[in-house]
Amino acid sequence: MVNGTHHSNSGEPENKRQRIDGDGQTNTNAESSHDWNGRQCFVTVGATAGFPSLIEEITTPAFLNCLIRHGYDRLTIQCGPEYQLAEQRIVSLGARETDFQLAHQRIVSLGDDVAREILITMFAYTDAMVENIYACRQDPAGCVISHAGSGTVIEVKRINAPLIVVPNPTLMDNHQAELAQLVIDMNWGVVAEIGNLIDAIDEIDDWIIEGTSDNLPPYTPPSFPVPAAERVTLFDWMVLTCYPDELARQQYEEDLANLAANMQQEIDDDEEGPGAAATMVPGQWVPIGTAPSYQVAQETTTGMRID
Repeated sequence: MVNGTHHSNSGEPENKRQRIDGDGQTNTNAESSHDWNGRQCFVTVGATAGFPSLIEEITTPAFLNCLIRHGYDRLTIQCGPEYQLAEQRIVSLGARETDFQLAHQRIVSLGDDVAREILITMFAYTDAMVENIYACRQDPAGCVISHAGSGTVIEVKRINAPLIVVPNPTLMDNHQAELAQLVIDMNWGVVAEIGNLIDAIDEIDDWIIEGTSDNLPPYTPPSFPVPAAERVTLFDWMVLTCYPDELARQQYEEDLANLAANMQQEIDDDEEGPGAAATMVPGQWVPIGTAPSYQVAQETTTGMRID
């Protein structure tokens, strides 16, 4: 308990720690004449490891001014264990509460007119990830800024929202760098590092224009279960990137099984005799071990003949 308020392990007060359910959209009745219909930037750090350096950068006046300059008027932050850090930094900017008394929302004014305002929504975790990602591909398109977590990258790619990936260099083995490289190779979005997110916002604008993200059709949730072909498309790259040793082992076992099956087929064919094996296969197939002059029995309209 701090100042009479219970705090959770994440550092977010229990009366403010909540999972945002429903459509996850910003309440547009904020205490402002602003209509909040510009671009949305959704930042997600994941559910487990913290990413304080990302939280710190996106809550600087320079970054917020960059968002406003590019037409963003909403910033939504899934803070994970860094909720308290995000709240402290937003409050330090002179943010004011909204009149609908949602503790996780603040308005930051960076100028004297409403055009210099940005509505910031903060929460530790959410059940509305898809809805928040989808809000970034509406017209006008915004962007998702994400840690290089495979689950989030897959979801953003599936919805086809503009994506900025920021690898967390503090994680063990820096494995997020591998996924970030894949994002570059597949042209799925922009990869940034802490310290150059403003440049990344400039770059994602070009990506949006080239990819015509402003003109995407309305998002339709996929059928369930996901077709097998689509599951392969979505997850094969993750297996290749994150589990190369396991993939190699499975491929080796599959090759052995195929080899064993082929050898058994050859044994069965030998036991049945060359003639029996030949008549089972159309075309010009010649059984292994037979003379080149041996030809396959072919069926004609007049019956069976030997060519």
